[in-house]
Amino acid sequence: MQLDDVVSSTVTGPRVEEAMHRSVRWLDRCIAAHRQPDKQNLFAIIQGGLDADLRATCLEGGTICDLEMTKRDVPGFAIGGLSGGESKVQFWKMVALSTSKLPKDKPRYLMGVGYVEGRRPCLWGADFWAPLTLHGGVYGGQGHSLAVGEPRRTRLSQGCQGGHLGSPPQSFSLSAALPHTCTPSYATDLVVCVALGCDMFDCVYPTRTARFGSALVPTGQLQLKKKQYEKDFGPIDPECSCPTCKRHSRAFLHTLLHSDNTAALHHLTVHNIAYQLQLMSAIRASIVEKRFPDFVCSFMNTMYGDQTLCPPWATEALASVGITLS
Repeated sequence: MQLDDVVSSTVTGPRVEEAMHRSVRWLDRCIAAHRQPDKQNLFAIIQGGLDADLRATCLEGGTICDLEMTKRDVPGFAIGGLSGGESKVQFWKMVALSTSKLPKDKPRYLMGVGYVEGRRPCLWGADFWAPLTLHGGVYGGQGHSLAVGEPRRTRLSQGCQGGHLGSPPQSFSLSAALPHTCTPSYATDLVVCVALGCDMFDCVYPTRTARFGSALVPTGQLQLKKKQYEKDFGPIDPECSCPTCKRHSRAFLHTLLHSDNTAALHHLTVHNIAYQLQLMSAIRASIVEKRFPDFVCSFMNTMYGDQTLCPPWATEALASVGITLS
């Protein structure tokens, strides 16, 4: 990534303009100093805060020709300066503005996004995400891309043993096994932002939330420290194939979470990263198979129980790219 001047997304006025101009100057210095273009991809970072005119200027230059970042010959572009306290409406509109002006043949990386409640809007044109949640994970800083391969999943699935699952009920209803949690969804951000045109993301949320006993599931999250899981011998998610779900029950993880044993945190980290990878893989498959709008509707139904309960900002963002939740 280029070196950029980052200010809080809630800051307005001359400081935001100064940061945008400085980021463009620093990009040119980064390009001039880049010595290994065959081994490293240098991404430009679009700035401009919540000021649509400044962000458009950073993207295309307008009357200031030397500012147009999109004219720089770099392998990819990042959308910076967001997820810093602004409203979700402000957030998705700046994402949509940015992706609408970025090259369609280069990856778009939305920085610092990945709270499940915020990823869906990016489906409008973004190809990559960088959820901050994964930075504290087993493998350090881990981004999320629509291109998810088997080797990566294989690496994530190694090294989790012990504490086998108890015998689950003979019939398993997903809705019964995964009750709606009524909490903001980390996956929603990803799904919406893919719709908006983003390709890559990074966030530490999946691993950080694992430290507090939270498991990511298609309906939101399960707080496994709660007493209701004390004698629940089913897996975290009956449809998940990760090592944690194959080998450990909710009751087992609940017991570990209430002990001095930190193994539960590792097991939940493995599951949450697997959830992330499976989500992005499913999104990619739906795009390739040209059924992405149907995927989004199904995702929202599963996450919220009823599409009418989907966050208004997400509904509005999806509608802007022709995806209507019925």
